[in-house]
Amino acid sequence: MPLQTQARISQSQGKFNPNAQNPDENYSKNPKAFVTEYAATNTGEDIAESFVSFIFKKKINPNTIAEQKTQFFYAYPELTKMRDTIRNALKHIVRARLAQ
Repeated sequence: MPLQTQARISQSQGKFNPNAQNPDENYSKNPKAFVTEYAATNTGEDIAESFVSFIFKKKINPNTIAEQKTQFFYAYPELTKMRDTIRNALKHIVRARLAQ
């Protein structure tokens, strides 16, 4: 699925209103459609926050629209590999810091 599909998921399933007066309007209407309140700011931030969730959260069976957005990235093996690389690098950094 191309990233344009993610944007469509964000706008249609997420009930994203690009003309909302403020981001809280989008989030308050459907909080389970966004991984964070900030994700409701605009489509780009929705995708970015979903990607961060993909990197840092454990893989689960999606029950909400927000979880479906995070699961979207698992369809791309190169992104899953990137996720593993980032998580492994961070693991080593955190361990080194804790050892100091």
